[in-house]
Amino acid sequence: MDAGQSAKHITMLQNMAQQFGMKVQDLFFQAAEARLQEMMDAAKSNDDQWLLLQMQRELRRQKSAMVAAFKLSLSECFQLFRKDQLGGKDTSQQDMSRDLSLLADDELEQDIAISSIARRADTRFSEELFGLTQRLAILRGGKKLPDDGNPLGANQFATALQAELQLLKLNIRFTVIFFRVFEKILLENLGELYHSSNAYLKQQGVLPNLRFGAGIVRSRPDAAKKTSTTEESADGAAAEQAEAGATPQNTAEVVPHPARLELTKRVEMETLQNPAFQQSLAAERQLYADISRLQQGNVAESTHSPSPPSPNSPGSPSSPSSQPSATTAHPQFFSQPAFAGATNTAAAACSSSEVVTALSQLPTLQHAEALSSDAVPPAMTVEQYQDVARQMRENLGDDKRIAEEDGRIIDLVGMIFEYMLGDKQLPDAVKAVLSYLHTPYLKVAFLERKLFEKPEHSSRQLLDCLAEAGMRWVNTDGDSQFKVFPKIKSIIRRVLTDFHSDTSLFDELLLEMREFNQKVARSVDVMERRAREKAEGEARLRAVKRRVLHEVRTRMSGYDLPAHIIVLLLHPWLDYLTFISLRYGEDSSQWHEGVGDISEIIWSVQEKSDINERNRLLMIQESLLHRVQTGLETIAHDQVKSNKLLEALSKSQMLVLQSLIAEPVSAEKRAAMEEEVCADLIEVEIDKDALTNEERNMLETLSQVPIGTWLEFDRLNDSSAVLARVAWFNQQTTNFMLVDRGGKQIAMKNGLEIARMILASQARIVVESGKPFFERALENILSRLKSIMAN
Repeated sequence: MDAGQSAKHITMLQNMAQQFGMKVQDLFFQAAEARLQEMMDAAKSNDDQWLLLQMQRELRRQKSAMVAAFKLSLSECFQLFRKDQLGGKDTSQQDMSRDLSLLADDELEQDIAISSIARRADTRFSEELFGLTQRLAILRGGKKLPDDGNPLGANQFATALQAELQLLKLNIRFTVIFFRVFEKILLENLGELYHSSNAYLKQQGVLPNLRFGAGIVRSRPDAAKKTSTTEESADGAAAEQAEAGATPQNTAEVVPHPARLELTKRVEMETLQNPAFQQSLAAERQLYADISRLQQGNVAESTHSPSPPSPNSPGSPSSPSSQPSATTAHPQFFSQPAFAGATNTAAAACSSSEVVTALSQLPTLQHAEALSSDAVPPAMTVEQYQDVARQMRENLGDDKRIAEEDGRIIDLVGMIFEYMLGDKQLPDAVKAVLSYLHTPYLKVAFLERKLFEKPEHSSRQLLDCLAEAGMRWVNTDGDSQFKVFPKIKSIIRRVLTDFHSDTSLFDELLLEMREFNQKVARSVDVMERRAREKAEGEARLRAVKRRVLHEVRTRMSGYDLPAHIIVLLLHPWLDYLTFISLRYGEDSSQWHEGVGDISEIIWSVQEKSDINERNRLLMIQESLLHRVQTGLETIAHDQVKSNKLLEALSKSQMLVLQSLIAEPVSAEKRAAMEEEVCADLIEVEIDKDALTNEERNMLETLSQVPIGTWLEFDRLNDSSAVLARVAWFNQQTTNFMLVDRGGKQIAMKNGLEIARMILASQARIVVESGKPFFERALENILSRLKSIMAN
């Protein structure tokens, strides 16, 4: 296709995009005003209502300018597309310095929102985007488009929204609200644009015969038992469902486009290709096999012995309902006493799909509301987990019973979340919000019967990802930099509100959370690196200053000097020589000239009885004053102070020319002046001979802890229960730079001080397992089950 035709088609697509954009803008402003009105009606104070009213007025006032900014952004996308410059940015290599500003959280939140909109559009319109991307590549001369290089992509519209919202100068709360409003409208209408764009290009002969892949049917485990066919058409599956009178949960799930399966495959491949994961895969599967064996052994033991476990035994239920019937033996489950009492053994065992249906009837929206309304909602308790099991059993009815295998699944999920509530590595705020995932994950365990044998499953990876983010970047009270805790809450809300029976939601959320974690990790790394570089620079500066100070004091030694000369040499001239040393080195001509000027300055204010020396001073005086002035200007020394020092130096030299000298400072005052400078530079050396054996051993241990080790302090910087990470260690001074979860420096502590705090039980080294949450939970469960069997 020639360039003229391509340009014509691109212009036509741009016009279509602009028309579509204006339609979306009209709908957006209507929906945004309606949303603000809803918030005003629900506002709890006059101040909140006034703020929302002002926002509504500002939205109306700025509408024209915002629409213009939106159109301009879309036009720029097409201009870049024509130049082959749209998309293809490697954000992993970008400097994240902007994330260190006060606007870092806001910008990060907007970046995540844009990525989320683009990802959902890619999933929803995979077929249309496939054809459009191929045809746009033809317009670019056959060059493949990068992921973010489609000028009609959802990310371009979201970026245009970001451009117009900048005119309002919103806080992040309203920005997120408007992004959500826009996302809903965009995704409801975007298919229309893609359809018309593809239709136009096909009419113009651009890949008119391009075909997309056929739909794929994925069967649920229980549906697979009813049919030997693994691939059927959507119509066939629907007919089978109508004939059997089945509910949606126990039929094959029709996936109209391969996008979700591709998403799942991508997630699992990313995980499986991780060498560390490959090493732990076999061990974790064996771990689950051991747990299953012990669970079955616990069932057999309970069936033969109706007596309940001792109340003091590890993990024994404390609820009275956990006591088995005196007349009917039944498996004693660890965390779910609802299945430990008498049951109708003659009743038919319910299927997994019936369990899922019973779970779907449990209310979870109230949990989502708690996450939205409370900064840190109260955590669910083990008793509430048990209530879930009881309610589920009530929903099943008396004519159904839980199969023993299904009871073990319920029990295992309960134990995982029971372990989570006591996990010392997780902050309390993170435990609280993660606890609300119990019921959704119980449902996942029945939908994906191999969940515990598939560490690569996206639902498990998502739970690990959420726990890791909380452990790394969230404080106990929920405080976090870069909005990490709100992001964790938003992901959990999505699970509670959007998850019904399609586990592919976890694929989408996992990729979203991973992307978020990567951006936060880069931001934190930048902050930590800069804090470390600053500490290293300060340490180097202090070392250079100590050498320069030694040089200055050596040349001053043995001479009586007036106070202003001592001030000149120990302060601005010391700084000037430090600058010369760092910039040019101590072998440079600049260094030798600067050091030589010290001797010249001292010589120029000493008494001179020889006329020849006075004549020499007269000859060099102007040049020496000029060099001193230039040196002070080089380090940008305060102009007023510089003038006073130069004037005092000139007067002292004039006195010498008159065979007089300025009054020297007393020995006591001079010592105090020198001590003041030395106090800020001299490092206190640790006298190891004066240390106890315990102090020496602990200091040696601390000197070998790896960078990244966490230390917990009972009190640090007037704060209690502080968790800090070692970001840098000065081998010469044994000083440790400690940073918080966000990578910001919070203290510079001497190793001996830390060692004594540890020995006094005021601080401790935090030992992390390094294993993901799910694996830690299973290991803990195995240990506790072994303890139960031993008793």
